[in-house]
Amino acid sequence: MTSTRIRTLAAAAAVAALTAGLAACGPDESAGGKAKAAASAAPAAISRVPEAAQPPAAVTPAAFLQQVGDKSSAQKSAKAVEVIKTQTGQITSQGAMSWANGLTGSMTMQLPSAVAGKLGTSGAADVVYQADAMYVNMHLPQSMLSQMGGKHWFRYSYDDLAKVMGPAGDSLKDGLKNADPVATVRAAIASGKVTEVGKESLNGAQVTHYAADLTLAQMSGQGTSLTQDQIDAVRQQLKSQGITSAHYDVWVDGQGLLVKQETKSQSANGPIDVTVSYSDYGTQVTATPPPAEDTMDAAQLLAQAAKQLGQPGQTQPAAD
Repeated sequence: MTSTRIRTLAAAAAVAALTAGLAACGPDESAGGKAKAAASAAPAAISRVPEAAQPPAAVTPAAFLQQVGDKSSAQKSAKAVEVIKTQTGQITSQGAMSWANGLTGSMTMQLPSAVAGKLGTSGAADVVYQADAMYVNMHLPQSMLSQMGGKHWFRYSYDDLAKVMGPAGDSLKDGLKNADPVATVRAAIASGKVTEVGKESLNGAQVTHYAADLTLAQMSGQGTSLTQDQIDAVRQQLKSQGITSAHYDVWVDGQGLLVKQETKSQSANGPIDVTVSYSDYGTQVTATPPPAEDTMDAAQLLAQAAKQLGQPGQTQPAAD
């Protein structure tokens, strides 16, 4: 297997991890005691109602979104459809995820055409997320599978992410271990300047649309109950991706639950547009890891890449 393909394979796995990180990672709330309280709440199936929820007159939009975030987080699982657009292409994925004990779930994914072309695949991938690692099957051609010992899956320990993604890997690792879907809500709240855009129709249901613009310099959380630790966690997550400002849109249904979120930001690697839609809160989630005999550890992949490049240590994936 050529070094280019090995590095492309590693990069594709990092893309899969990044997809989960952008869509499902939020700062750990344990410092404020909320994580324990949420963990004790039993998941419940949620049905939509025709009228959109809206904040009481005495509650600011930012404070209301705090309630939305807490309620959505407490459901502990949901189905999700994700679309991520970057300069290198578009990633789409869908499936079900649980954040009761770290991130667990199964997703089907479509990788960017540029990545698919380098791998010689259609770009389709299956991803299983566990509390400490993710497993990826990119349906590689037989020629590549043979060079991997015939194994179809490879495992990425979250502790190894920094080896592939650099400084952002540590932040992503923490996010995946403490995942829940309301990072965007908390980031919007941290701006302290959330506005209600108005009532809209989404998939046949009435929802309320909120928006916020955030820069790292202005993050305050003013008018909300966000702790300084939570604000610092949001700031660190944005900084790790080279993001200094972002625009957030959030849609809330009649049950006061998050049903759609969109983040548009400028990162160190160019613009990123992330849209995630949620449904079926409290859904049953199955995330069975593949058999060990059909799995290759990504650390071996990185070692092969480093050896072929003549590097003694870790390597960064390249798209050359």
